[in-house]
Amino acid sequence: MTRLVYVGGYGRSGSTLLEYLLAASADVVACGEVVLAAKRKDIPRCSCGQTRETCSFWSRLLTPERPPGSWTHEGLMLALLDDCRDRFAVLVDSSKTARGSFLTPFAFRRRLGDDFKLIHLVREPHGVCWSRRSGKRVSDVENSPRRFARYVRTVAGWLAANMACEAFGQRYPNQYMRVRYEDLASAPEETLRTIFERLHLGPAPRLDNLKASGNRHQLFGNRVRLHAPGPSEIRHDARWRNEMAAPDRMLISALSWPLRRRYGY
Repeated sequence: MTRLVYVGGYGRSGSTLLEYLLAASADVVACGEVVLAAKRKDIPRCSCGQTRETCSFWSRLLTPERPPGSWTHEGLMLALLDDCRDRFAVLVDSSKTARGSFLTPFAFRRRLGDDFKLIHLVREPHGVCWSRRSGKRVSDVENSPRRFARYVRTVAGWLAANMACEAFGQRYPNQYMRVRYEDLASAPEETLRTIFERLHLGPAPRLDNLKASGNRHQLFGNRVRLHAPGPSEIRHDARWRNEMAAPDRMLISALSWPLRRRYGY
């Protein structure tokens, strides 16, 4: 049976990059945020360059008889695993553990047993908040109360999503691994080797053939999924350190300090 590697944590934490790197192995297929592929009817172009109707991967399941929006997350995932059983050893779902998905890893673990692995992806909360600014300097487009309220909501979601993964790790330590975005972006090859070894996914792939990989079928995720960066183009995005206002940094630090300290931030 194809094993499921589920990427948990909060959004804007680098899950699309993680999937992209994992798919450097020909045994791995990256599927993006499967929960959105199951529930949404407006399906964008696949990262392979094809539409949902012409993609050799998705067109096998998202058919006129079973279109997008008619699936449950679990139903589509089980169908994907069954469809991939003779083609890939590992399927990656980066649906994460926010906005109603806190218990998703537990549900898949009950269904799949040892064929389920959770990668808990974390990122410095300041970087997460800054990434959610939608390409604009938040301090330039919002007044302080509104901006602070946005940060409070984001940090609350960050805490909840990460604590859901922590709970899974406490219950199933052999099927859990925590990865920091900062380590992934700064040392991708070393981090990838650790992931493959820790989760028993086989030999880690080399990253010098990333752009030639044809096993990425991400319908949803960061727009980087449509651009295949080479290893030299992968960068740690830490612009918040120079661009985020000091009061904003202090607020986020005060709200997130328990987990932030646990993760070495």
